[in-house]
Amino acid sequence: MGSIEKGLFLIFLSYLCICSTSSPLQNGLTFSRYYYNMRTKQSVWEKPA
Repeated sequence: MGSIEKGLFLIFLSYLCICSTSSPLQNGLTFSRYYYNMRTKQSVWEKPA
């Protein structure tokens, strides 16, 4: 029962994240994407050409 409730809770959270249009959430998503791009570019730059 616990694992099933956890799964439903995660689905509910992802549903809220998809359907929500609040600016803090959008800013967090864009910031995480920007941070991820920065990390990947940095790892690419660290490799010798």
